Amino acid sequence: MVKNSCVDCGKQICEHSLRCVRCSNLFRFKDKKYEDLYGKEKAHILRKQSSLRIKGDKNPSKRKDVKLKNSLWHKGRSPGNKGKKYKDYMTEKQIKNCRIAQQNKNYKHSNEMKLKISKLCKGINNGFYGKKHTLENIERFRKNTILYIVNNPKFTETSIERKTKKFLEKLNIKFFHPYWINNIKHHYAADFYLPKQNLVIECDGDYWHRRPEIIKKDKTRNKEMKNVGYKVLRLWERDINNMSVEQFNERLNLCL
Repeated sequence: MVKNSCVDCGKQICEHSLRCVRCSNLFRFKDKKYEDLYGKEKAHILRKQSSLRIKGDKNPSKRKDVKLKNSLWHKGRSPGNKGKKYKDYMTEKQIKNCRIAQQNKNYKHSNEMKLKISKLCKGINNGFYGKKHTLENIERFRKNTILYIVNNPKFTETSIERKTKKFLEKLNIKFFHPYWINNIKHHYAADFYLPKQNLVIECDGDYWHRRPEIIKKDKTRNKEMKNVGYKVLRLWERDINNMSVEQFNERLNLCL
C-alpha cells in the first residue's frame, strides 16, 4: 500500500488521507468552542468532566514521579530565552505590546477587552463560582489584614487620624497607631492606643460608622474592650474637623 505523509506533522498515513487523526481533529475544531459544537448545556457538563479528570491525584503533573522527572530535566538547563532578543522569539505585534507596557505605566485595556475579561470572570466561568471560604480561612484573612494595617499605617490612615496624631504629638502623649487589640473575641486594629492611660481612641467617619451593621459592631467591640479593662473614646469626623488641641485635651481628660 502506498503511503502518504500528513500535511501538518509529516507522519506517514494512507494515500487517501491528507492529515493524520490527531491533526484532522485539531483542524476540525480550530477556533471553535464547546458551545459551538455541543450547545450550552452539554458544554457545561463536558467542562465539568474535564476539570474533574485533572483534579488532585488524577492530574499527572502533581504525581511525585512526574515532578521528579521534570525537576531532573530542568536541572543544569538555562532558560530558552537567555541571551536572545525579543525579535528572536516574538512577533512584531507582541514586541509592540511589550514596549507599550514598559514605556506607558498608565496603559489601559480597551473597552472591548474589558468586556471580554468581565465575561470570562462571570458565572460558571469563574473558578470560585458556587464556593465559599471556610471559617478558618476567613479568620486567617482577617488576621493578615489587621497585620497589614498595623505594619503599614501610612497606606491606611485617614485625614482625621492624621489630625488626631498631630494633637497627640503636640501634647507629648505616647501612643501606638494603629494598635492590634487581640485579647477580645472580635479582635481588630484600633486607631490609637495610649498605654499610660490604657485608653483606646477611635476616629469614626460620619458615613461609614452610621451604617446599622457597623454601629452594632462598634457597640460589641466597646463592650468587649471595657470588660477587659480598656477605656474607650470615640470621636466623630465632624467633631475632629472642628476641634482644636485644647478641646481635644478636654475630651481626653473627661475619659480618664
